[in-house]
Amino acid sequence: SSPSDTPSDIPSSSPSALPSLFSNAPSSSPSLSAAPTKSPTKSPTAGPTAPPTVSAAPTTSCKDNSDFTFTLRNVGDDVSCAWITQNPSKTETRKKNYCDNPEIKYNCIHSCDACDQCEDDLDFSFELINDPGQMRDCLWICWNSQSLDERRERYCGDEDIGEACPVACGFCTAPLSH
Repeated sequence: SSPSDTPSDIPSSSPSALPSLFSNAPSSSPSLSAAPTKSPTKSPTAGPTAPPTVSAAPTTSCKDNSDFTFTLRNVGDDVSCAWITQNPSKTETRKKNYCDNPEIKYNCIHSCDACDQCEDDLDFSFELINDPGQMRDCLWICWNSQSLDERRERYCGDEDIGEACPVACGFCTAPLSH
């Protein structure tokens, strides 16, 4: 069947087997379209962004955290960082006994002679407590800001992790409360 000379008023009940024929000539006037947006719209990223980088705190000053105190073993007294070095004849023993604790070491960074040690060990990894066999690096601790406090509390008290990950554990970047 060939096309009719005039269009019908009602649609056909089934599609035609052949496509309609269109003219290749341009229309006599341009078609109307919605106005363009005033500024480009943002497209979503193709994938997740890179993890945050963790860098050591600036080393322009090496000062003990003046708000930090810690409890002396076997005595129970709370002392400040100044206690470590206030008695020159006991300084080395006090450093040996207390500066191995990462929380003390990095809050008392000057007294513990740790000013140049505030970097995460990029080769260090540790096993997850609730998922044996799963290893993570220091960056994992601060990867998710919503889990940061929980991860620091769970993992950074471990001396090996705290020592290897002082930046991720927050020992180098801000004063800690005891």
